[in-house]
Amino acid sequence: MTKKKLWISYLPGQEKEENLKAFGGQLDKYGFSVSAGFWEDDLKKLAWINHREVLEDPAQTDIWLIAGEKEQFEKDTIRYGLSVLKLSIEPRRRSHIPVFILTQGFVLKPGDLPLAFRDVPIFNDSDPSWAAKLVAQAHKKYDVPEYPYRFFVH
Repeated sequence: MTKKKLWISYLPGQEKEENLKAFGGQLDKYGFSVSAGFWEDDLKKLAWINHREVLEDPAQTDIWLIAGEKEQFEKDTIRYGLSVLKLSIEPRRRSHIPVFILTQGFVLKPGDLPLAFRDVPIFNDSDPSWAAKLVAQAHKKYDVPEYPYRFFVH
């Protein structure tokens, strides 16, 4: 059986790389092939596109995990970049990509997220079983949401 390929978009950046390594290690125990990239918050340079290449290719990524702290999930520029990224990858993939959110040290409710992420399962790193719950969700068969439109971002 081939490992599912999981991509982590890590919002806090390189200064907290040890947390990213810990998350990747936990997911690796469950049989995921984990890769990651640090999020750069720069809308003017369209920095969110740095994550698009790997996410839009089904051969490179099966699952997308977004991990971050409260400050990042509250910042409008990060929320905007993540939203545009999510909305732009599915038309390019020609398929749905399961997306999950992992919060660090705080509870996030779906209503606190941008509209593009309101249906995304949210896990908290303070729950010792978050990785097992993510695995269960990742292997669950579910209906792919039908969107009335899709758009390409160049």
